[in-house]
Amino acid sequence: MIVAAAAGAYAGDLVSFRIGVRAGAGVLRRLRTRRRGLRVYAFAHRTRTSRGGQVLVFARYLPGGRSASALAAGVVGYRPGASRPGRPSG
Repeated sequence: MIVAAAAGAYAGDLVSFRIGVRAGAGVLRRLRTRRRGLRVYAFAHRTRTSRGGQVLVFARYLPGGRSASALAAGVVGYRPGASRPGRPSG
């Protein structure tokens, strides 16, 4: 049961991330039409680059945060595994 739950959680995160990756260009194109949109995108990108691992861990405790953070990671181009110890993050 635990293995099935872990596999389901991993698959759900991966699907959300991949949706974000595919939607990234379209989201950026829409955000370029609004000044505030570009600021929000820039903030999300900076936060992911500087504190990506922390954001992903803490988002797990917010309702809807798990899916939203995985989706946002894909949109801003966060590399999978970038926050793991011993791996360069940027």
